[in-house]
Amino acid sequence: MSHDRHFLERTVDFSRNLPLPALERAMLLYNDPQLLRFVFAQARLPEGLEDIAIALTDEEQPPHLVVHRSGHFRSILGAGMAVTDARILTRQKFDGLVERMEALRERLAVSEKLSGERGGAAKLINRLRVGGNCLSQEEFVAISHWQPLLRDYFVVLFGELADKQDYRRRLLRRCSPKRLERTAEALLLSYWQGHFLLGHLALLSVMDRHRLAAPMPVETDKLFDYFVRTLFCQGSIGLALKAGWVCGELGKDILGAAKRLYCTKGGKWELVEGGMALIGIACRRSAAFAEVVKASDMPLRGASPEDRPLVEQIVDITRRVLAMIEKPDPAEVEAWIGCANQAFQDWHQLSTEHVLPAELRVAAVAHSMIGLKHHAGLGLLMFSLPRVAKAEPKQLYFPESLLRTVRPTWEPSESLALLAMQEGLLEKPKPVRAAPTPGRNDPCSCGSGKKYKRCCAAQPEASASGDLQ
Repeated sequence: MSHDRHFLERTVDFSRNLPLPALERAMLLYNDPQLLRFVFAQARLPEGLEDIAIALTDEEQPPHLVVHRSGHFRSILGAGMAVTDARILTRQKFDGLVERMEALRERLAVSEKLSGERGGAAKLINRLRVGGNCLSQEEFVAISHWQPLLRDYFVVLFGELADKQDYRRRLLRRCSPKRLERTAEALLLSYWQGHFLLGHLALLSVMDRHRLAAPMPVETDKLFDYFVRTLFCQGSIGLALKAGWVCGELGKDILGAAKRLYCTKGGKWELVEGGMALIGIACRRSAAFAEVVKASDMPLRGASPEDRPLVEQIVDITRRVLAMIEKPDPAEVEAWIGCANQAFQDWHQLSTEHVLPAELRVAAVAHSMIGLKHHAGLGLLMFSLPRVAKAEPKQLYFPESLLRTVRPTWEPSESLALLAMQEGLLEKPKPVRAAPTPGRNDPCSCGSGKKYKRCCAAQPEASASGDLQ
């Protein structure tokens, strides 16, 4: 308590010389222990250092507010006094932490509202799994309240889900579409939900990447393949746009990988993926903009003669989009608004048109299930990227007020269309010569000991679905 009393006495002494905003910052910390703990958690004090000196003005020199790790306020250092044995926290950094704390409290309020009843938090997390393309903005904000605590879990789950989706895809491709619709509806639904869950988990895994003290549980040189390539190869414009947002958040951590992919691989899809990553980084990381533009102007190598016209088109679009980041083109803006309205119309699948408010255009394109191979896919992806990359993650979701009136229902045909659009982007399984089918009364080849007719011949899709569960 003696430290705190001394702090208050010093505050009174300095009150005549300190500007009002500086006094407000000092008293804000004094009256908000939760904020103070958050500041210390983000400051990452080295071993042996116990104090933080928080700048109260824009100047590098005092006045500084000195606070001990225990939460006691030591003093306010006046002009001309030296800071010793304390980590200095600039005013800009401190204001950023205050803003971050306010955002966390906003998420907490939404989370408590949606999960107030007992077991509500578990129901909320389960919505992430089954919400699909109807996860609401409010639900995402509420779940993101748990992100600082569950970030590593989301990262690991993303990798496991990507492997599971690959396994599901190989299972589904073994049967004809008609047979799948008739006998494997549960597996088709899981595949559909998993497609969107990859996008939810990617956003939750990387959001606030540079604000969190703990390092990512994935090596930096593997981040591009782990997140960006996985999302891009799912085949839909919606997940490719989320991949672009992830690129903007990861920034320079993946810039080298994006440049190598764009400039040296030569394949058309590698070029699209690399250009998408460069645009996402340029939109969010102004310090890297010049380096991105320089990379986009480098000569390309390795394109085959048959791919050369498309490669040149991709390069031209990438350069145009980068130019429009600095100087928007009104004609392009109008064209993009039309694309966003069409994406919204495709999403809600109703015959009647709904007016799309301007603030929901980003969410509309982020939900697009147009394939990357669609004739309009490349333009929609590239020209939507600057809007999506600059948006807050919650803006990629529709609000509950809209979903109450317009909520699309899933049909098995949508999962089949998703499988079809992924052809050519995801590796096709190598042809495998089918093993001889046992006779109905022969022992089953799976090794269960049962007769074939009472084992795998009965419900092959149901058996596969059970393995996934």
